[in-house]
Amino acid sequence: MKKLSVLSLSWLGTVTAPHIFRKLTSTKSNWSGTIESLYTTGNDEIAYYVFPGILCPPDSLIKHFIDPKRYDLHLVKYGHKDYNPAIIANAVARHIKGFGYKKVRIISISMGDQVLLHLGEYLKEYVDNDRIEIVSIDSLPNPSFIHKKYRAAIQLSAPILMALRTLGGWVAEIPWFKYDRCQRSPAEVIEQLHSLVSYSYDYTKRPIMGCFKAVIKDGRVFYDPRYAAELFDHAFNRQTPLVHFNTRGKLANLRDVDTVLIYQKVFNSLNWKF
Repeated sequence: MKKLSVLSLSWLGTVTAPHIFRKLTSTKSNWSGTIESLYTTGNDEIAYYVFPGILCPPDSLIKHFIDPKRYDLHLVKYGHKDYNPAIIANAVARHIKGFGYKKVRIISISMGDQVLLHLGEYLKEYVDNDRIEIVSIDSLPNPSFIHKKYRAAIQLSAPILMALRTLGGWVAEIPWFKYDRCQRSPAEVIEQLHSLVSYSYDYTKRPIMGCFKAVIKDGRVFYDPRYAAELFDHAFNRQTPLVHFNTRGKLANLRDVDTVLIYQKVFNSLNWKF
């Protein structure tokens, strides 16, 4: 028993405590993620940014359905330590301003909408002068969008998982497992799930910068695309462009050829010429 107590105190002091201290002292300039430039052309006319969802698509996959010929393309990777939409948005805004792009086009997937919500605060001059264009695909910003059969389980387990994440400290931040060719850490997945079920943003009160919304409806995914489509129709009341695409019953997977073609169809409808 004494040995177990010593080991427990050692773990709390060397693993858990550093994480808690970092959380308490972190600011909007402290960000563990990266913004990877998949294409760099030196052209400051237009830049494309991709905000992934819970799972970060591999660089090669992003290049597969977004292939700019004359513009920069950046992929935002949230990092293995934390998930804080406001801090991520601040980092992206500083990146955009640092390059001095005349116009920015953002492709947000799933939970990327949480970052978009804060981005408008940091890029007000872009918003006010119509220098930012956004397409949000398969939005998953809050619990309302989760399929009913998954929602309760995630909401009940999220506090327990967050407690384990805190206890795991910096050990939980090690990207020790691989999913869909992406290195992941338990910390980032747990924090994203917790953020998903605890987010209370209401689209009906404040739409996100007039996004173009595209819902890929297949009905067999983590979120509920049919409900999402209905919610958007009600929330925006036709004030914001919204389009529904159907994968003909197939699972909407970015690796699927049909789904990639649908994504490209979304961009074509926006007249985004890469």
